Amino acid sequence: MKVKKWLFLPFLGGSSDRDRGQRRDRSRSRSRRPSRPENGALVKHESADAFANKGEEELVQDYNAPIRWYMLATLFPLIAGTFGPMASMFNICAIAIPWRLIVDPDSPQSQGEHIDDPRWLVAVNIVSLVIAILANVALLGQMTNRLRFNVASPVTIVGWYISGFIDIALAAVAPSQVPLPADNALATYSQAYYYCIFSGAIYVLLSIMLSCTAWGVWIGNYSSEFKLSLAQRSLMLQTILFLAYVLAAGGVYARVEGWDFLNSVYYIIVTLFTIGFGDFSPETHTGRSLYFPMSVGGIIFVGLIIANIRSLVLESTSVKVSTRLVERMRYKSIKAGSPQDGIVKVRGVLHRDTNAPTELARREKEFDVMREIQAAAAHNNRMIALSMATMAFMILWVRLDLDEQWDSG
Repeated sequence: MKVKKWLFLPFLGGSSDRDRGQRRDRSRSRSRRPSRPENGALVKHESADAFANKGEEELVQDYNAPIRWYMLATLFPLIAGTFGPMASMFNICAIAIPWRLIVDPDSPQSQGEHIDDPRWLVAVNIVSLVIAILANVALLGQMTNRLRFNVASPVTIVGWYISGFIDIALAAVAPSQVPLPADNALATYSQAYYYCIFSGAIYVLLSIMLSCTAWGVWIGNYSSEFKLSLAQRSLMLQTILFLAYVLAAGGVYARVEGWDFLNSVYYIIVTLFTIGFGDFSPETHTGRSLYFPMSVGGIIFVGLIIANIRSLVLESTSVKVSTRLVERMRYKSIKAGSPQDGIVKVRGVLHRDTNAPTELARREKEFDVMREIQAAAAHNNRMIALSMATMAFMILWVRLDLDEQWDSG
């Protein structure tokens, strides 16, 4: 991170002559490390061993790197690892049943008779799924350090681009190449058609995000190795296991209750997320006996994933944002004052003098000033959180009020 030359206060981000001399002495005795850009960015293609052997000052520079680098290097791959398997699940759902359906007017769940899809449509859908699964495997291999970046990243990005464009193209040509019967007003496209649209859109979006990550590696802003913790790496595996559990449970209930596969998947998801619309319920004794173990096992999966996401937000994103707020407040406090004269202005109005007759007294004053800066940044952080919570509450309240007016009208 670049710091202007006049920001020389030692504790507030700069350095005195004595501090610079001590750091030069330490650097001579320290083993030689790869050179780093002055802005604190990670070295291009930095290895895990090099990252582990960094000094404290270098780690602080990495941690205080701009938030956009954190998003590109950590957040985007994490989102891709979580939503990539979900897109593949949607792709499977797009193949599970035919795309066209003649709705039975007497069915409360809008079920009916399916119209078989052309063979070429099913074959192209399967090709898209196979390519996407290979891309998911490549990303999983990169996250577990089994595949190198220059091998896994192109496979993942290109594979998802191909699958996404295939799915979007299939959905676009369906009205002309796989039309609905014109002589039947009850004919409509089934859930599988819309799942194909969802999977294609997610594939393309994730490919764009990983392309941005690869661009950051190419220009040398950060390492080619994902700096992901064990919890972050396990999130993708937990998501894959949960989605496999949903598909397997859906297949069982489709067999036991005689439902369409996608209706069974819909029932499983509604149950596991404790929504419970009530439009589907098991009627056979076998289905009812399987309900309790299925729901308990699935809810445990959901709880583990939610707990993992919560820990990631608290341990990574929240701490990162808080640190950046402190750094921004420190920068503004020094800039608003007169650093050449040892004057700092906290919040732009609180005048603080860091001059002292001795080095120890000066450092003590700077320590107190930094405490004030941290307290001010923490207050701003709480205000931001309160504003976001209030905004979310107002949006939810307005939405519920509109729903009540709609129902009463």
